[in-house]
This record gives sequence, C-alpha cells and structure tokens, in this order.
Amino acid sequence: MLNAVQQEELDQALQEPPEDGGIWNGPKVAQWIAKRTGRQKVHPQRGWDYLQRLNYSGQRPRPSHAKGDAEAQAAFKKTCRNELSN
Repeated sequence: MLNAVQQEELDQALQEPPEDGGIWNGPKVAQWIAKRTGRQKVHPQRGWDYLQRLNYSGQRPRPSHAKGDAEAQAAFKKTCRNELSN
C-alpha cells in the first residue's frame, strides 16, 4: 500500500503525536495512509500492520501525580527495595 518513501514519511510522523492528540493506533495510521495515498478508506487493520512493520510501540511511562510528594516517593522506593532483597 505504501512505497518506501511513504513508509519513511510514516516513520517520521510516528515520532510526533497524531493531529488529534493521544497515541498512534491502527485507525489513526489508516487515516494517515488514506490521506497520503488518496484512497477513500483504508481498513484499520492495515494501520496496525504498518505499526507492527515499523516496530512502533505506543508504550509511555505512567504519569506522576501533580500533588505527589517527591521525598515520600523516594523514601518508599528505598524501603521497598530493601524489603525485596531480604
């Protein structure tokens, strides 16, 4: 569906957040492909296939709580690790 140049463009696009925010997924990539190729509709599975082909992982670190106490979290981490090693 995509030639080598278009795949490179998709790979570059995946480095940035999608236009509507969130993370890239099969339907969003399918919409991107439809726009680039001029096709009327691209099945969401094709978007997922390209994500797999480009080894894209949408994993992100968990957000930290805005009101979290950094010192208490650090103390908990130190305590937790000590208990696991015993």
